[in-house]
Amino acid sequence: MQKPNRIDQYQEILKVIENEIKESQSAVNRKMFYVVFWCFIIPAILILLLGFLVALKLVSPAMRSYSDYVILVFPIGYASYFLVSEASKDLPKFFKRGGYSLIFEQNIRDAQWREEVAIKMKKALKGGDPDWKWIRKNLRTDVRRMLHRIRYITVLGSVVFFLILEGIEIAFDSGPVGFPATPEGLMSSIDLIYNGFLQFLAFGLFFALLYQAGIQTVHALERYLDILDFIESN
Repeated sequence: MQKPNRIDQYQEILKVIENEIKESQSAVNRKMFYVVFWCFIIPAILILLLGFLVALKLVSPAMRSYSDYVILVFPIGYASYFLVSEASKDLPKFFKRGGYSLIFEQNIRDAQWREEVAIKMKKALKGGDPDWKWIRKNLRTDVRRMLHRIRYITVLGSVVFFLILEGIEIAFDSGPVGFPATPEGLMSSIDLIYNGFLQFLAFGLFFALLYQAGIQTVHALERYLDILDFIESN
């Protein structure tokens, strides 16, 4: 009987991982969609709509100063909602049973899950002589390359987001505005700097949320790397 080569073994392990990830992939995809929708699509649409309303003179040009708040409020709102929703799941148990009890309970569930997946991996390569060390190194290399790709896409997406919003602002800009050397002019310049800071903060939040959504896939694959470490050590 011909011994299965290592590429076939690696392919079988990836099939096991793929089937396991599919069960929870819908939740990850939903989180990524919500990040893009609430932190990118909705602010861009509202700013574009505000620009059209100002161009058509349906609203005062002074309303354009609120565009920075539109950019900022949605990433902050979504981040706050995500934090509260995640914390509220285990908060009642935390006060009732204590933090360590929740941690240990989750550790037991993770250990049971690792044992089940390890059995599936061993069954997938039953009859062969698996090179677990080679398989683990290949998966670790692929995870590292995926991490670099996620970073690249995150930076690219943030740059595109910035350029789109800047393009919308330039398209509906009425021209340079000078501030007279008066207290009112000084306050206007301070307000302009403050709005620029808010815009920068919004871009930072969008960058962080987009990166966090993409990094979930890497974290998921790292769990399977841990399983391969356990299998190899046994």
